[in-house]
Amino acid sequence: MINTKVLKFSKRIAIILLVAAFSIVGIVACGNTEDISGSGNGSFTQIPETPVPEKTGPLTTDLPSFGLDYKTDISTKNPETPTTEDFPENTKYEIYAPFITPKGNYLIVSYLDTNSLNDMWKKHITRAGSNDNIRWVIRDGDNRKTNPKDGNYYYFNKNADIVHSGNYANGIKLKEFVGGVIVKYNQDWTGTVSDVWTIGGLYKTVLNKDSNNSAGRQGYGKYNNKNLNEFMRAAHNREEGDLSIMLMNVGYASVDDRYNFMFSYEFGVDEYYSFLKTDNNYRKDASYFIGKNPSSYYDTKLNAKINHSGNLNSYNFRFIMTEAENWWLTLVP
Repeated sequence: MINTKVLKFSKRIAIILLVAAFSIVGIVACGNTEDISGSGNGSFTQIPETPVPEKTGPLTTDLPSFGLDYKTDISTKNPETPTTEDFPENTKYEIYAPFITPKGNYLIVSYLDTNSLNDMWKKHITRAGSNDNIRWVIRDGDNRKTNPKDGNYYYFNKNADIVHSGNYANGIKLKEFVGGVIVKYNQDWTGTVSDVWTIGGLYKTVLNKDSNNSAGRQGYGKYNNKNLNEFMRAAHNREEGDLSIMLMNVGYASVDDRYNFMFSYEFGVDEYYSFLKTDNNYRKDASYFIGKNPSSYYDTKLNAKINHSGNLNSYNFRFIMTEAENWWLTLVP
């Protein structure tokens, strides 16, 4: 015979277990739902769990390769600022600029995209693609030091102006940055004419040759230094306000690097300008360059194409890499 007390106890245990089971289900359900109806009537909609995103690895900042097959556009779309993609296709050029991005040598840019061109020149001289505080400077013509900062050299300040540093004309701004432009290499060390477009910087001469300039600074000729005279192009009597395009000519790699181009660290200093009086607009007016098709000025108007690195026995001008100094970033008047 079944014990009635045991039976009653078993029924109580079963009821307790059922109540507990329903309570757990209710708690779990409330924990995974949220009332998003806005009615406050207890109507619930299930919200799926959000997966945890996977972590990404560190960005690479290796030096760019010198391969010739990578193309990119450095423009970042901003609804308030037009970028290269906003301009007509027939205004775009493919230019060689290997130090601007972490990878890739060829960039596509419109000559109408002046904001991107300005940015590209500044990124080029600061070697933005490497992100290592090593930037380009121009070694002066008389500098034969292992460390370029032991002698005379030219650096680019915060505004990308060219300033001399050394034992003469120290801290004097010589050329003022106007804007980035597209330009073609003239020729390499073999005399071969190039068909490669690249980024250049349009600069305005700050000093006169002999007389004081508009700010009262003495002429560059009064420093009696043949290297400074060469860099300022005294032979063509370059004066305050005269325009020229400065660029890095990779065809003039140093002698030791010509057969090992992947590891080149010195490059030629080119300067192109107009000096004929019949082309006075191209001597003084930046609007003839900024935002203009480079084909309109390169072949016909830039009638002086100077390579400052063509004869290292006379002048030692070169683009070289060195660690940046904080005071370079000051604005020199």
